[in-house]
Amino acid sequence: MLHIKKAKYKNGKTIAIEFVEYPGKYIIDLQNYISSKSFFHLIQDLNDESKFSDFKIDHGAICWSNGFDIAPEYLFFLANKNNIKYQELFTEWGYLE
Repeated sequence: MLHIKKAKYKNGKTIAIEFVEYPGKYIIDLQNYISSKSFFHLIQDLNDESKFSDFKIDHGAICWSNGFDIAPEYLFFLANKNNIKYQELFTEWGYLE
């Protein structure tokens, strides 16, 4: 289980994240994720930039005021999905076949 140490809104649908377990700053653009899941009513709220930027870290995950959250593991996957050194880990987590 991963934990988010810091998260900062950048612009648009982009967040800079630092994980406790993996050093470094990861820039994650969630535009495609939000667009692809827009049929969920909680995600629809996040199309509004002021609502998207209003998040906090709760129990190591990013949570929005409307109750929506994204698992830190999935955010790490989005930031590193093309990094060969994590492919086995992502397969273990079920994000890759």
